[in-house]
Amino acid sequence: TAGAPPGSLDAPDGWVYGKFTDDGLVKLDLLDDEAFDSTEWDIAFRRFVVRLNSGYSGPGCVSAANIGADDAFEDVSCVPEGATFNIEDAFLSDPDTCTLVPDGSGLGSAGVVLQNWWHYPAGCVATTGNVYLIKSGDGRLVKFEMTQYYEDAQPACNDDDSIEGASAHVKARFAFLQ
Repeated sequence: TAGAPPGSLDAPDGWVYGKFTDDGLVKLDLLDDEAFDSTEWDIAFRRFVVRLNSGYSGPGCVSAANIGADDAFEDVSCVPEGATFNIEDAFLSDPDTCTLVPDGSGLGSAGVVLQNWWHYPAGCVATTGNVYLIKSGDGRLVKFEMTQYYEDAQPACNDDDSIEGASAHVKARFAFLQ
């Protein structure tokens, strides 16, 4: 529909695909059926689901480690001891029966590596502040944090569980690590 944000439930184009490059996180013109055969993308967004190009999600080798919210994004400068990098292997528990592994939100969404960037405390998508380390398809290490789901109203959701803005206006921040 006209005016629907890319990746929203009403958007005709499905997922929004991106690649981490020297110029930043670049949006790719890639259709969903093409993405399952493409190693060109690193990350894809559709509303509150963010998936990586690996495992059941795509033929790439992108992986990520959730290092939590204890360290502020600005303070993360290296891979902490004990960090475990995962690929998208939990999308289906049994590929022969196509059994979905849920993300635990109760919303019926698929479990993905980056699923813990948000939680659903009382009717809104609140950000957790979890920082992830992503190993991109070209081997770069990226620190990554999802910071927004609601247009101009994320603090209201995070602070008092209220929804005051349009949904599926996601924002993230990232930086390459040396």
